[in-house]
Formats: sequence, structure tokens, C-alpha cells
Amino acid sequence: MKNRIALILLVCLLLTGCSFIHKKEKQSDERIIVDYFVYNKIDWNCEVPLSEIKEIQYNYHVNNYFITKDGKLYSFGERYSNEQMCKRVESDIFFDNFYIYPSSGEVYILVDQLGNFYGMDKNYNIVDFYSLEYSENNKYLKKYYDEISNGYITSDFSNGVINGEILYYIKDNKIYKKTLDQNNKIISDEFFAEFPNDEKFISLNGKAFKTDKSYYLINSVNFEECNKYKDVKCINGLLRINYLSDHYDDVTYYNDSFIIIDNQLYEYSGYDPDRF
Repeated sequence: MKNRIALILLVCLLLTGCSFIHKKEKQSDERIIVDYFVYNKIDWNCEVPLSEIKEIQYNYHVNNYFITKDGKLYSFGERYSNEQMCKRVESDIFFDNFYIYPSSGEVYILVDQLGNFYGMDKNYNIVDFYSLEYSENNKYLKKYYDEISNGYITSDFSNGVINGEILYYIKDNKIYKKTLDQNNKIISDEFFAEFPNDEKFISLNGKAFKTDKSYYLINSVNFEECNKYKDVKCINGLLRINYLSDHYDDVTYYNDSFIIIDNQLYEYSGYDPDRF
């Protein structure tokens, strides 16, 4: 089950991760170009204003979910009987965030405002996380949560094989990288990258790092070269997202799958066709 989860996460990484170059002149009312990528506008019809959304969880099999600033959980993306594109998930629990998996096909880890872990069963009911069938392989997550509140897990994929997982996390304005094997044993724990000296880390949403001045992703810093030439290896590093950083004051949310900018919601749709 764990390998299947990792493979799902890998697919999302391959769909959404690359480098970025600022191209403001191509923006329109229906889409924005964020460097290499196209984000399409979503006409927002929901009782929750976009300004009240705290966190969004992307799901490429079923509906997406978001958590409001006051802790309510909503499903969105389809039309509901209330004639809106969102509906609150009935629960007495108030949530704080989605933890460690930035996007998912079937795994949701929700953390309430007291730090307790929850998940969703096959019928998308909220249940205790450790009651789920796959959680036996993921009990280490609570240990990481106690130590690391700002981090995310992605697949360690090389030579066509999933070798385990990588956990990126923040400490003292720096990004560190834990490499784990398929039994969750830590193979290495090392420094990965550092934010500019004049910037301070604020938050991590999905896979997007926000400082007090810019937005960043861990991505290929030589994307064009390594995709153009077979003998050039892609090099991962801390990549500034130019368009959103240049429009920093207009952005209220970004997690690499969704952008809320100028009180409009946009969803990632693919590469800029004029570049690829």
C-alpha cells in the first residue's frame, strides 16, 4: 500500500514540478502564465470567500478539499445540491492543516487544532488516522509531526524505481532533507538549501515555500538544459517562482496546484504550449 501511495505522489510531482521564468505579457482573464506553467481560472461559487481559505489539498481522483481559517473542512470542485461548487464536511472537529502529503489520490492526513491526526475512510468519512488500513506503515508520521511542523514527503525515485521517500523540512530558515528507505529507516539527514539572507521563511503550503518576500519550490534549476539534452542531468535546488514573487502583495495563497491572486482562484493545468 505504501508503494502505491508513493507512486501516486510521484505522478503528481511529475505533473507539477519544473522550473519557472517570468512572462507577464501573456496573462488573461481566464488564465495566468506562471513562468513555464498555465493556471486556469475557476469561477468561484461557494459560500466561503476565497479570502477565508487557509489550506487546500489537491486530489486528482476525487474532489479537492480546503480548510477555512476558522477550521472548517469543505469539499469542492463539483456541483452540489446547494447549487454551489463547495459543501462543508459535517464534523465537530476543527482542523488546522493537511499534513506532509502535498497532494494525493487517496491519502488525506488532517491535523486538528490540538495536533490530533485524522484521515478519511473509503467513503470519505473522517476517522481516527490510525484506524485506517494503511496507517500501520505510517505511524512514524506522528513522530515527525512532533519534531517537524513544516515539511512534506515526496518519492525517492531513480532509475525507474521507487527507493523510498524524501522528507524536506524547515529549520532555522534552511531546508533539510531526510532520505528514508521503504521501511521508513532514515538513510541520511542533511542540509539541502538556504533562503536568501534578507528573506525569512513564513510558511509551507503543499510544496510551495513562502518567505516574507518570495515564493519558492524545490525543483530542477536547470530545467531547460536537462530536458533538451539527454546527457545533462537535472539538478534539484531551491527555485524562486518569479511571477508570483514579483506580484507578492497580490497573492493570498499558493501551494503549486492552486493560486489565489487578486481574489481569483486558479488551478494548474499544464505546460505553457508556447514553450513546449
